[in-house]
Amino acid sequence: IELIQKTCAVNPHILNRHMTLGEIANAMGHKYIYEQILENDEIALVLEDDTMFKTNFIDHLYHVLQFLPCGWDQICLGGPTKENTVPAKTIVGSIKMEFEANEVFFYRPNTPAPCTLSCMLHTKKSAEKILRSTYIKQLLAPSDHNLWVVNIDQRVNIYWVHPWITYEASKTDMFETSLDRGY
Repeated sequence: IELIQKTCAVNPHILNRHMTLGEIANAMGHKYIYEQILENDEIALVLEDDTMFKTNFIDHLYHVLQFLPCGWDQICLGGPTKENTVPAKTIVGSIKMEFEANEVFFYRPNTPAPCTLSCMLHTKKSAEKILRSTYIKQLLAPSDHNLWVVNIDQRVNIYWVHPWITYEASKTDMFETSLDRGY
């Protein structure tokens, strides 16, 4: 186990510790998905196993797909159920649980950070940029944090939907995560 953890690089500017085995497995799973997008899809919807759909998810997703912004690489469709400040501030109203599809719009965060990887749209160009980055090759941090530094490194064009159309249940009281997050 320690050998696996030590094979992942440590960069104190990103994460000042070795990742846990759960974080490594999750990061490897995400990397595999990006490789699959690169080989197969122009656009891919990536869902984690703890994604919870808000009321009328299908209508909201259909609305999002109809109005995709020009030049997008990634669209973060989900977020926390509480206001967030790091790595990027949650905008007011994002955590609303019920809303109409015509209320959903795109927001460009001030930093290219996803609030969660639990539900995202990726283009093939996004997968290319991610897999080209040194940060993804070295698995320097847990997946969501790692994607943030990859996005900075590769100048990824990310948008969030507002309000979120999904949320990550393992970051709520709904059920506990199986990952030992280390923080």
